[in-house]
Amino acid sequence: MKTKEKRLIKREHSKFVAFFDVLGFESLYNSIGLLEIEKKYNELIEVVNNLNKEAGMRFANIGGRSALIAMNIPIEYAYFSDTLLFWVDGSSLTNQDPLIDLIEEILCKSIEIELPLRGSLNAEETLFDKEKNIYLGQSLISGARAESAQNWIGVTLSNSFFTSGAPFYPDRVLPYNKHIKSGKENFVIDFVIDFPKHWRKTRKTDLKEEIKKLDKQPEFSHYYSNTIEFCEFSKNMENQNWMNMPIYEKLLDKYRKNE
Repeated sequence: MKTKEKRLIKREHSKFVAFFDVLGFESLYNSIGLLEIEKKYNELIEVVNNLNKEAGMRFANIGGRSALIAMNIPIEYAYFSDTLLFWVDGSSLTNQDPLIDLIEEILCKSIEIELPLRGSLNAEETLFDKEKNIYLGQSLISGARAESAQNWIGVTLSNSFFTSGAPFYPDRVLPYNKHIKSGKENFVIDFVIDFPKHWRKTRKTDLKEEIKKLDKQPEFSHYYSNTIEFCEFSKNMENQNWMNMPIYEKLLDKYRKNE
């Protein structure tokens, strides 16, 4: 059973946005071309579609009998150039939190298809209208700042996600900040999505070896070495049990002061 804090989602934070940037996009684009980039993006979108199908059906007890019923918990998406957005209405978040499920799988898939991503999880004002192609809001500003503050493959929580009142899952995140660029610490908080744990549960291959395959250009090597270091951090059982240590309340108290 997942442990979480029960908190009230604030009205102004009714959307939760995962903001991703493709590492080394220009070099990758020049290397494989437009059609291959589009193909890789479509593979990521297929992850969204599959999760939406899974989240769209739930078993419920109706009249004393178990029945499969439809649930409307859609994850929306958009992409342009080297930026990918995934979002869900705050009112749709459940105990399983589909957006965090998506982030874990998207990060793993991005490594497999050699489209490495870094990003952030945000919850601030948004004005999104897919039909009119309108994408505005503080979540995009904070998301861009947060992803640019990171030297790795992964997702870090922004200040806005924590202060939004969103459910907080200690077993889905780890306290970590070694990948944050100096001088940009204020763009994020010291919690990251523990996607290597998801990899260990869903894949048989060695994540570190898959990351090493991406390290083809010296100017980006530090991104991959930082990610491998985090993989080791994630495997450490003492780190996995961080919520039972004094640092747990200490860190949460630090960010509660900003609410």
